[in-house]
Amino acid sequence: MKLALLLSSLTTLLPLALAESLQTCGSAQYYPSKYTCFGTQLCPKTNTGEATITCGPACYDAGTYYCDANTQLQLITPDSAVQYCGTAPYRPGAYTCWDGNFLCPVLNGEATLACGGTACYNPREYSCTDGKLGAPFDAPAPPPPPPQPTCGGLYGE
Repeated sequence: MKLALLLSSLTTLLPLALAESLQTCGSAQYYPSKYTCFGTQLCPKTNTGEATITCGPACYDAGTYYCDANTQLQLITPDSAVQYCGTAPYRPGAYTCWDGNFLCPVLNGEATLACGGTACYNPREYSCTDGKLGAPFDAPAPPPPPPQPTCGGLYGE
């Protein structure tokens, strides 16, 4: 019985010990594998790692809903009205409008997120820190560069 309890505790705690580091979102701390931060608001990721995004105080799946101009969630239907992102028309379910003027595509039912107003990214493949795209939180560190070659023979040091 004690061994089963110990194994259960280890399988619960081991991933935490090997997990990514905590990030800060406003006054809250979070794990990037479980949440995405939008300013000071955290939105949970699904069990498969898909990000939900914000619409006012709510978090939603951009493959199912869209956020209208009044910051209200609307169900995406085949006849969903064309919306505007700044001056650009778009159809909800195909694109998500960020900051009122930047469109990012919905790919395979997953919203891509805006990074710095210049790029869109899938949070399972990339991260965005200070407006710059980077490797995902769980990517292994790149290998160190190979050592510089040394000369031998007559001209060696």
